[in-house]
Amino acid sequence: MTRLGSGFLCGLYGLSLLAQAVEPDKLLHVVGDHAPPFRIVVQGNCSGIYCDVMQALAKRSGYRLKFSEVPPKRALMMMEQGQADLMLGPNRSSEREQFMHYLHVSFPPANKAFYVRPDGPNIQRYEDLDGLLVSVEAGKKFFDQFDADTRMRRDLCNDSLTALRKVAAARSDVALLPEQEGDWLLRREGLALQKASWVVAGKPSYIAFSRRSAQQDAIPALEAAFLAMQADGSLQAILARYR
Repeated sequence: MTRLGSGFLCGLYGLSLLAQAVEPDKLLHVVGDHAPPFRIVVQGNCSGIYCDVMQALAKRSGYRLKFSEVPPKRALMMMEQGQADLMLGPNRSSEREQFMHYLHVSFPPANKAFYVRPDGPNIQRYEDLDGLLVSVEAGKKFFDQFDADTRMRRDLCNDSLTALRKVAAARSDVALLPEQEGDWLLRREGLALQKASWVVAGKPSYIAFSRRSAQQDAIPALEAAFLAMQADGSLQAILARYR
């Protein structure tokens, strides 16, 4: 082979290596809070219903995940500014759709429940909340009537466990949480609280992509993997682990 031909082949080989080096990394940056059993964050690792499903989706689609534990308000800001690729489990709203794309597939709805002290108020309907101080995790949506009620007295907390502890310590009257999360925390923490008789039907929870994410190509692959998990029963198996 001539020196020119050898140099040409070496050049092609070098370009091939360079192309491999600069190929976009298939890494998805996930943001969210510690909210068991949906997201269970321990030392930067996330398990729980939503995280286990997302890990399976990423594996089937050829992506890797990086999870950052941040409060809901911070997570939403990062999504709006394109500092993160996706969130797991947010409810859908027209406001959020301005900066997030929701996958067509969704998680089962998460009902919302009220937690009170044994000698606390008997909450059987929305009107029973009048005048009460309601502890909630800041940045989360719960149900339309509550979210839009400007007269409601809200005690904004950094996380759901703090909301429950404030009720237990008589620093607020009632805590509002996703039912499965509230029940999980009560069992794990041994708090002397009880669930009110009125439970609000939940809305579907989604995987949401930042509209500023550079990984938009992942959306159809993840949706196809989600449908495949529904069809082969692996989604139901993950849900069953946390009942």
